[in-house]
Amino acid sequence: MTFTAENIFFLGAVLIFASIVISKWGYRFGVPTLLLFLFTGMLFGSDGLGLEFNSHEDAQLIGMLSLSVILFSGGMDTKRRDIEPVASQGLMLSTVGVLITTVVTGLLIYYLLKELQATGGNVDMGTLTEYVTKQVKRQSVVINNKKQTPMVIPSQTLSSSWRNMKLK
Repeated sequence: MTFTAENIFFLGAVLIFASIVISKWGYRFGVPTLLLFLFTGMLFGSDGLGLEFNSHEDAQLIGMLSLSVILFSGGMDTKRRDIEPVASQGLMLSTVGVLITTVVTGLLIYYLLKELQATGGNVDMGTLTEYVTKQVKRQSVVINNKKQTPMVIPSQTLSSSWRNMKLK
């Protein structure tokens, strides 16, 4: 499908109509709107009706607009009394969870760049992965008192060859 202005407006109108119907149906039967929106996205996506995007900018725009609608809907449907019992856990997760994620990601990037600098960028992915995994495992126990094990999960097409790939 070619994404012209007319097609985008038509598809947007169909999706908005579907969102309204889905929201009303979900409210009536007690099904979370987010779950229904996810199923709608799957239905209209490449695995359902076959909408495929040749432009990542178009896909990003539609994804951001969809996320805005989902967040808005979730905010409008949430009652204050539903939030109060879990507010402290939510605040804890949003601060401590983000802090831990930042530290682990920072460690990974630090050791990745350190090894790249030491080798002048002339290193294969297998050696780099082993070095970073070893360093992050060691430092994570020291900093977080928890074992972290970074992993590389390559696609099936690269599963046997990614370790020998050179960065430079």
